[in-house]
Amino acid sequence: MDELLWGKDLKDVFNWVKRLQMATKICEYDEEKFFKIVRLNLQGKAQDWYRRLNPMPFDWETLWILMLAKYIVYDGEELRVKMDVIK
Repeated sequence: MDELLWGKDLKDVFNWVKRLQMATKICEYDEEKFFKIVRLNLQGKAQDWYRRLNPMPFDWETLWILMLAKYIVYDGEELRVKMDVIK
């Protein structure tokens, strides 16, 4: 999946994550495998961004927080609601 295009908006990131989560649920993958799949599916600028992170995140929750921080455009309450949808 190369749909994760940095520079668009947070909605695109949420949709990308939802699609990956649905795929991993179908395959009954645990969170560790999901994290690996997310990293494998980062392409282009997203992959460059990930590689420059220091320290590099070692779990999905940390990566997700960093991704949200990159695209934070919502107020705190709206962001919490959207994060609950992803979980």
